[in-house]
Amino acid sequence: MKPESTPFYGVGVALLLAAAWFLDNYEGYRFPEPDSQQFCQPQVSQDQFRWGRVMALDDGSHLEPNVLVRYKVPRLRKEVTSRVIALEGQRVRIDEGKVYVDGKPFADPYARARGKADYFPELVVPAGSVFVLNDQRMRQGADRMDSRSLGPIPLRAISLCFAPRERKSGRRRR
Repeated sequence: MKPESTPFYGVGVALLLAAAWFLDNYEGYRFPEPDSQQFCQPQVSQDQFRWGRVMALDDGSHLEPNVLVRYKVPRLRKEVTSRVIALEGQRVRIDEGKVYVDGKPFADPYARARGKADYFPELVVPAGSVFVLNDQRMRQGADRMDSRSLGPIPLRAISLCFAPRERKSGRRRR
């Protein structure tokens, strides 16, 4: 074996280890619900494929606002996808459709069609939980699938999390 070829073996081993780590920590997911039941469009739509971080292996320390999470809703016997708005210990409220976290307006670039009649009293997110909202908050049924109805979502109920995709330029928010 030539000494010059040794670094290439190291690169190959590093690539294999990186691939093994990625496949152990991330899972490919295809969203099964029809678009009529997706409340985070266009970020999530039927049959869309995305890589999600597996939460069973994580303590949730990497979660941050605007990340999409897939979680179980036991009373509905289904999983849904919503966006993280506040983390444990943060105060969240909705006043005339505007979201406030720790008393400051929440930068919410993904929300669509905020309703001035949308209110939620201030709540401190308990330890081991997150507060989630859907992007299309005023669509019929959207409030039944996020923290406005379900309350804070326990980290143990979250199966996957997805990094937000950038908004396409030139699209107007409604």
